[in-house]
Amino acid sequence: TRAFSAQFDGETSDLYARAAEMHTHPDGPWAMMLAATKQALLATDAPQILDLATGPGEPAVMIAKALPGAAVTASDVSEDMIAKTEARIEAAGVTSNCKAALMSFEDLGRVPSDSVDVATCCYGYMFAGDAPTAFAETFRVLKPGGALVMTHWKDVAFMRLVGAVTAAARGPGAAP
Repeated sequence: TRAFSAQFDGETSDLYARAAEMHTHPDGPWAMMLAATKQALLATDAPQILDLATGPGEPAVMIAKALPGAAVTASDVSEDMIAKTEARIEAAGVTSNCKAALMSFEDLGRVPSDSVDVATCCYGYMFAGDAPTAFAETFRVLKPGGALVMTHWKDVAFMRLVGAVTAAARGPGAAP
């Protein structure tokens, strides 16, 4: 888990935080995740929401702001991402109903079974080292009738191209 989380620490976490800011527009993925979460919670007064692979804290913070009666946990495996999430929670003024938690979606052992109304994961599962385990853990923590709201990239060919160009630009033997 630590080796995996290191992929999202340092400069990479900074890049993801900047990308997250570009997703805040009304037609962006955070707004779509919020709308789907609200729809899944129609009959729930004090929902428990778990945002997996939250990166710099979205869509968790947007959901916490829109649903002040919800308890939102923003989780990520990267310590640097969790630091950004904590800062975002503080800046947004949602410390009363949103918290950050350092944990992998492949091991949600700290989350009781059948305790989450909605799990959200925006662009996370595609990075799972063991996707079947990540999904099994997600469904274990969801209450009966709970919902998973998720997004993923259908084709990541562009990201492979970006990786290849970056590696070429850094030169042989450069750190990833």
